[in-house]
Amino acid sequence: MREEKSLNIRKKVKACMVALSLCSVVPLLFMASCSKTSSNAKQEQEAMALYKKGIELGNLHYDEKALDAYNELIMNFEDSKDPKIQQLVAQALYKKGVELGNLHYDEKALDAYNELIRNFEDSKDQEIQQQVAEALLNKGVELGNLHYDERARATYN
Repeated sequence: MREEKSLNIRKKVKACMVALSLCSVVPLLFMASCSKTSSNAKQEQEAMALYKKGIELGNLHYDEKALDAYNELIMNFEDSKDPKIQQLVAQALYKKGVELGNLHYDEKALDAYNELIRNFEDSKDQEIQQQVAEALLNKGVELGNLHYDERARATYN
């Protein structure tokens, strides 16, 4: 009985933590939808809100929900030409790969890293190039986890 109460309390505390963490994201989504700012500024706000939502959910170990936020950001903004939004898309692809790797979906993690590399390898933006470099590193790790040693070595070269 005592263990059951303890489990219920932990569940309630975790639910409260999720609610509190998402409180920081909701105003951004609201501002993006209601503000009279330019279309680009609204898109930036919405993309940032989705990115922060993914991070918060990931920090709370709601990995599937974090993936949903990253996927929504990627799907909604992958064609944007805005440099700040492109940075967020690249970061979301990287975080998606990390989350998938944490869930042991190694092949899907590779897909996310490959998409990031393919879409942004020619970018001149330094922050995006940092994401590409980290994706290459993690791609090698995932290939090693899958025992594709030759492919892993080729990735590092």
